[in-house]
Amino acid sequence: MPHDDKANSTFLQPRYITLLLASIACFGLFQAISVRTNADVAWYLYTGDRILDGARLGSDIVEVNAPLIILLSMGVEALARLIACSAIALLPWLVTALSCVSLAVCARISRPWPAAVRQPFLTALAFVLFIDIGGMVGQREHLLVILVMPYVCSLVRLADREPIAAPHAIAIGIMAAIGFALKPFFVPAWIALEAYVAIRRGVGVLWRPQAVALTATLSLYALGIVLWTPEYLAFAAESLWLYRAYQPYGDLPVVLSNSFGYVLLAVVLTFRGARSMARSLIDVCGILAILLSVAVFLQDKGWHYQWYPAGALATILLVVTAGAFAARSRFVTAAGVQGIATLIIVLLAARSYLFWTIDPPERHELETLVRRHANGEAILALSSHLHVGFPLVNETDVRWASRYPTMWQLPAFCERSATTKCRSQGRQFLDAVVADVTEARPRLLIVDSVPPTPSLTDFNYLEYFEQDPRLASALADYRFLRQIGRYRIFVRWYLDCGD
Repeated sequence: MPHDDKANSTFLQPRYITLLLASIACFGLFQAISVRTNADVAWYLYTGDRILDGARLGSDIVEVNAPLIILLSMGVEALARLIACSAIALLPWLVTALSCVSLAVCARISRPWPAAVRQPFLTALAFVLFIDIGGMVGQREHLLVILVMPYVCSLVRLADREPIAAPHAIAIGIMAAIGFALKPFFVPAWIALEAYVAIRRGVGVLWRPQAVALTATLSLYALGIVLWTPEYLAFAAESLWLYRAYQPYGDLPVVLSNSFGYVLLAVVLTFRGARSMARSLIDVCGILAILLSVAVFLQDKGWHYQWYPAGALATILLVVTAGAFAARSRFVTAAGVQGIATLIIVLLAARSYLFWTIDPPERHELETLVRRHANGEAILALSSHLHVGFPLVNETDVRWASRYPTMWQLPAFCERSATTKCRSQGRQFLDAVVADVTEARPRLLIVDSVPPTPSLTDFNYLEYFEQDPRLASALADYRFLRQIGRYRIFVRWYLDCGD
C-alpha cells in the first residue's frame, strides 16, 4: 500500500478505535441475544440434535444444503449438552466469540496498513459482523464473512509483498476453507481471489502453505461428503430443477434488487476514489463482492440473507473510501470524524435493533398454543416457509413430524407440465410424508394459507394431501382448533379442543 504522511499518521486516537470496536461488539452480543433465532439456523440446530440422537442424514432427515453446516450445528448441540444449556441460547455467544476472534486477527494482520485505511476498515468490519447482521446471526453467509475476512487480509499482505508467517497463514487458510465450503456457490470466489494474487505475484504463490492447506481442507471435506452422505449429491442435483418451480421468476428479482445496485455502486465508487491509497485491499474486497453477488445469482433466489456477504463487503469498501477522502481533506479533523462515526453507528445500531426485534403478532399465540396442546410431542406445519415451524419447535421443545424442513418441493410436483420423472418424485415425496405422519402422529397441524409459491394462487395444502387415500385417512383424525393469523390449527380429535 502507498504510505503518504497523512495516511501514516494516526487518523483517529487508538483508544477511541479500541473503545468503538469493543462497544460495537458488546451491542452486537446484546442484539444477538435479543432477536429471535433465524429459522434456518434453528432448523440446523434441530437437525444436529437429531443426528446426535442417532438419526441418519439423507434418510431420517433430508436436507438440500451442504452437510458442513449440519456438522457445525452438531458441535454446538454437543457443547450445549455438555454444559446443560439450550443450543438456541448458546449460539449467539459462540458466534459473537468467533466474530471477535476474526476481528482481532484482522486487526493484527492489518497493522502495517496506513491508519486512514486500517481504522475505517476495522470499524466497518466490526459493524457488519456485529450490528448489520441483525437477526441473521449464525447463517452460513454470516459464518462465511467471519471465517474469510482474515484470509482476505492475508491476501492483501501477500499482494503487497508483506506475507504473514506460514503457521498463521495455514490456520487462516483452514478457517477460510470452512467458510467457502459452507455453500458450493462460494467456491468460485476463492478461485478468483487466488487467480488475482497469482497475477500480481506469479503462479508460484499458488503453492504457498496457506493455499495448499485451504485446498487440502476443501478436498477432504468433499471426500467426507461422499463417504458420510453419498446420497446427498444425487438429491442435491435433483433439487436444482425443483427450485426453479419454487422460485418461478428466475434471476430478474436478483438483477433488479436494491442490494445488487448497492454492491455495484460501492465497487465503482471505491475503485475511482480510494484505489490509489489501498490498491490491494480494494481489489481483493471488490473481486470478492462481485463473485459473492454471482453466488446469489447462482442460487436463483436473491433472499436478503444471501446478499449479506456481498453487501458487507460493499459497506467495507464505502467506509474505506470515506476514510480516504477524510484523510485527504484539509477541513476534516480527527474529532469531527470521531463524532460523525459515533453518531452514524449509534443511529444504524438503533435502526437494526428496532427492526429485528419486531415479532410477528401471531408468534406468541402460536407458541402458547403449542405448549398447551402438543405436550412435548410432535407438530407439523403444512407450509413452504421454514419460519412457520422454526424456531417454534426449538423454543417449545417438541418434535418435528417430518424428515423435510418444509414443503418447498410441492410447486414442481403440481405443475401441469411436470415430467414423468417429476411425477415419480412427487409420489416418493408423498410416500415419505405418509410414513412420517403415520410414525410421528403429530398432535398439531399448522396449515399455512399462503401458497408454496406465488404462481399457485389457489393452492390448498389440505386438498392436495387429501388426494392421497392414506393421508386422507390420517387427516380425518384432526379437528379444527382455531385460526391464528394466516394459520389454521388442527388438533387430533381426542384432545381437549378448548382455547
